[in-house]
Amino acid sequence: MKKITTLILSLILALALSVTAFAATVGTGDQEIDVEGKYQDNTTVSTVYSVDVTWGAMQFTYSENGSMTWNPADHTYSDNTTAGWTANGNTVTVTNHSNAEVTASFRFDALSSFSAVTGSFDIAADTLEAGVEGGYDTADEVTATLSLEGTLDENVTDFTKIGTITVNII
Repeated sequence: MKKITTLILSLILALALSVTAFAATVGTGDQEIDVEGKYQDNTTVSTVYSVDVTWGAMQFTYSENGSMTWNPADHTYSDNTTAGWTANGNTVTVTNHSNAEVTASFRFDALSSFSAVTGSFDIAADTLEAGVEGGYDTADEVTATLSLEGTLDENVTDFTKIGTITVNII
């Protein structure tokens, strides 16, 4: 019985080895396997707001020019004058150095004691593009010009605060 068991084990072992040897020789040769890849950007970029606002002197002079002619017959003046505002430095410039677009708006409000004066900007609002990397000198900007209308009392002979400008950045 020992001989039969040894023979059976030898046959099983021989079959197992031959199957292993057979499997190894069947797969010979080159085989290509695709390798795939992809890029994934997990970098976060925070929004940074940086806006330069510059303005001129914002000094305005209201003046009347011309002549007043006295009429002795009815004791009145013939008014041959014109009046208006001249400005020294009446611009506001906003430059966007942010990495996001911004909108700049401009508003003038007269003080209540100077309610006869009104003002407006030639540009009420403008959207400025985000800055471009490496393009500091080409940053988007807007320049708005303030014009005044109305009258100023003749007793105001020194530069006096008559209102405020609001520049709103959103």
